Amino acid sequence: MSSGAKRKTRIMVDKEKCTGCKACMLACAVKHTGKYSLSMARIWVNEIDELEVVPNVCRHCISPACLKACNAGAIRKEGEVVILDMKKCTGCRACIDACPFGAIKYSNRLKKALKCDLCDGDPACIKACITNALY
Repeated sequence: MSSGAKRKTRIMVDKEKCTGCKACMLACAVKHTGKYSLSMARIWVNEIDELEVVPNVCRHCISPACLKACNAGAIRKEGEVVILDMKKCTGCRACIDACPFGAIKYSNRLKKALKCDLCDGDPACIKACITNALY
């Protein structure tokens, strides 16, 4: 991220522009794991039906239910951003159950929760979205 660019504190979605290509998911997975694995993404493209797709990502709530539900202390707020500390996550899934938006997923591979961390203010998913459905 350039020194003059503003750090993102939220990812906005224009679902009308989303084609369901999942480039956002791949970019996210590569950013976090170095691998093209959709299952490791922290953003998801939900297929409502054959013609409707909706990206789903953490809203970084003002008063996050996931933070309150996490008994391991793995979720914290840093400014406006809700962060999941993977080292502290026990994989209990309480945060997943608590999130009203379904924006936290469980990784069977890692046995831990996965959620958007906004890529330190420069989300890879936004850069990968060629239709500008994410901004």
